[in-house]
Amino acid sequence: MFSSAKQAWILAAGAFSNEHEKYRRKQQYKSAWHAFVFPLFAAKWFNILNSSALKSVTQYRSRLYLKPFRIYMSTKWSKGRRVKVILDTYSFISDLGENFLLCVLDDGRFPIATFHLKDGAEATISIGYDERYRKEGELVFFFDCEHLGGFIFGASFCFENTPEKGWVCRIGCVQGTKNENIVNAAQDFAHGLRPKSLMVFVIQEFCKCLNIHTLYGVGQSIQAFRRKHAIHIQCLHKIHFNYNQLWTESGGEQGKDGWFLLPVLVHKKRMEEIKTNKRAMYRRRYMMMDNIARQISESVHLLTASTVKDEWSAVL
Repeated sequence: MFSSAKQAWILAAGAFSNEHEKYRRKQQYKSAWHAFVFPLFAAKWFNILNSSALKSVTQYRSRLYLKPFRIYMSTKWSKGRRVKVILDTYSFISDLGENFLLCVLDDGRFPIATFHLKDGAEATISIGYDERYRKEGELVFFFDCEHLGGFIFGASFCFENTPEKGWVCRIGCVQGTKNENIVNAAQDFAHGLRPKSLMVFVIQEFCKCLNIHTLYGVGQSIQAFRRKHAIHIQCLHKIHFNYNQLWTESGGEQGKDGWFLLPVLVHKKRMEEIKTNKRAMYRRRYMMMDNIARQISESVHLLTASTVKDEWSAVL
């Protein structure tokens, strides 16, 4: 019991070493308390973190030790399920190759598609990680455009190996800038394609490249934000983003567990279905999407050149 709490205290000291002392101490007390309350779980989890397979991850993700103790991906998930999905995700990433693993573990963002918007401004889709999405996935896609001020939208996700469907991808968050003027401008420049829909499209194409045939989006009722506070008060802690609407518009169907099953193949309207005065805009939009899809495929092929999967067999 006290051994696990002590280990959590030490892990927190290292993970938050760059933070202000008062904040670091606060995180140490929180971490020690979690480990003290769940000593057996903590001991088992910390042993996994010390395995050779995880060392390549924890040297970049020093705060990974804390994730299973808190809400992660779904408000309904147990600590064991959180650990499983975290391990599954890094196992899957490792299987994709050392190049890919190092690319997504690095603190930076690796561009996988660069394209031009309607006004000629350059935009980028990149993959990486951001601590603000820590409760909603291990990987993040970013949509940036310097002409519009930089960051526009992001989407975090993870992978899970399931007995029914094999490898699946789960989207835990789609989040963008709070400046509505920028969001509207991005949609206009992207030939009417909304930034949030663009992020779903990017993940769909990414899954297709990785031969993942099942994609889920987190429902409003189980999204991690609902447990951001110790007591969730609907009127004070409202989620302003409508996840259910986004998934429904993307062709998703909600399951009993609160997750929406999404199509991996993107539906594109036939020109005959589109009003005559909008056909030119849709042609440009689809050309842009095809360009992004081609670059994602090329980037995935480039990054998945070598594998480092052997060490994971002992962990899983």
